[in-house]
Amino acid sequence: MQDIYRKPPEICKSLTIEEEEFITKDKGTFAEIYKGKIIGHFEKFGYRIRLAEVSDIEFINEFISRNYRKDELGDVSYYDLYRFVFYGHGVILENEKGDIKGCFFEIGYDSYDKISYLIRLVIDKDERGRGFGYNLSLFPSLYGMQRGSNINRGIFDYDNIHSIYIHLNKIGWAFDDFVSKYKELGSFFNATFPLSPEGLLCNRIDNAKLFEYIRNNKDNPKVKLIECHDKESIIEVFKEKDMNVVAVVPSGLIDKNNYFLALPL
Repeated sequence: MQDIYRKPPEICKSLTIEEEEFITKDKGTFAEIYKGKIIGHFEKFGYRIRLAEVSDIEFINEFISRNYRKDELGDVSYYDLYRFVFYGHGVILENEKGDIKGCFFEIGYDSYDKISYLIRLVIDKDERGRGFGYNLSLFPSLYGMQRGSNINRGIFDYDNIHSIYIHLNKIGWAFDDFVSKYKELGSFFNATFPLSPEGLLCNRIDNAKLFEYIRNNKDNPKVKLIECHDKESIIEVFKEKDMNVVAVVPSGLIDKNNYFLALPL
């Protein structure tokens, strides 16, 4: 897959009139506009989103410890948090009392494609269901875009279907690899997301279109549906050239199961 990909328009949301206007903006202007929209979303709930400072690290670490499983806490050390905040962008969400309710981190790499790597999205358990994860996930990407990064990279736990659905369907990420052979790392997807106005606006999934696309391509050997818990089939599909997981087909759309949609990009 090309890192700067485009999912088939037949499964993606159409642009609103407003989006058609600002998709033509340069990356810096577009990112600033989009950041303003996200800030406004949180302000409606009385929350503030801001860049973390080194003095926040102790409180961030305590917040993560309360909201992650114990077996996952070792993935990111206190030193890593310092590095993320000092050299990258640590984004925190806080309420009117200054209590941290969410965080996410972005680190840039001086590679040929100027990768922006995202890690450790955390939303307070009591704050879920209001679009906080979706908006907080996008915010650090916009800092990466303004800095000149061309793509986001990240990894997603195989068994976190809620997070996968948000990132594949609502934001527009795609999975281009599945890793399961390292016992200590568990099973996860390698993911990519193009940092451009088109990347952010033209890869979001429209579930009604997705249903029609699946129905119209049921005999297409290059369009594959895989049950989300069928690890062996996931491994097999990534052995095929250019195959990528581009969407979750949620329970209820075609039957009671969750599926991944895989196709070439």
